[in-house]
Order: sequence, then C-alpha cells, then structure tokens
Amino acid sequence: MPEIPFKNDGKRKSMVHFDLTRNNIFRLNNGQIGFIDFDDAKYGDSVCDIAILIANLFFSKTRGVDKIGMNKFIEEYYKDEVNLKKEEIPLIKEYALCWIDYVLNGNEFDTSTTESLEIRKKLINDNM
Repeated sequence: MPEIPFKNDGKRKSMVHFDLTRNNIFRLNNGQIGFIDFDDAKYGDSVCDIAILIANLFFSKTRGVDKIGMNKFIEEYYKDEVNLKKEEIPLIKEYALCWIDYVLNGNEFDTSTTESLEIRKKLINDNM
C-alpha cells in the first residue's frame, strides 16, 4: 500500500481512506457507520483522515465554515483522549492543507471544483 505523499511522522499509523467525503460514509441498517471507495487508500498517520474529513465536512465554498460542528466533532472524536488530542490537533490544519495541495496538484479539475478547493484552503488557513 502506498504511503501518504507528505508529512507522515505521527505516532498513530493505519490504513487511511484518504478521500473521506459525505458520499463515502453510510449509516448501515444496524446503526453502525460504513465506508466505501477505498481507491485512494494509503498507509500513514491516522490523523490525516480526520483532517480530510474536517476539510470536507466543515469548510465549504457555499456554506462557509461550521466552527460549532467542527468543534463538536473534534470533542466527540477525542472524547477521553486528552493527550492524543493535544498531539494531533496542531496536525489537523497542516494535513488538511497538504491534502488540498496534493489533490490540486495531482488532478485537472473544472474551474468550479478548483475554485471550491482553493476557497476551502483559504477558509482552513484563516479559521483553524
């Protein structure tokens, strides 16, 4: 499995989906959460998927920034992991920005998609 193509020196390593969007997450009939579309999966810092998910769910060209939702997500994700949260929170912004740069540099998108990613990048830079 290929490794994450940028900073990858965190303590928690795992398979990383590397493309977590609303379209790749499902609630199953039994109430559990399921994921699809592992075409871009990589090996690396687990926090990378958290950063990508935050970038995709809480920063948007049309909706702006959902700081309340993002903070609730982070609090719930790290719940009782105070030390892990202290270690990884500073990495989330860095990984989100690296991922957007990686996506923009590796693909040719239409103008709207490129603009959306650039705006998301600016929002992340200004609000995290």
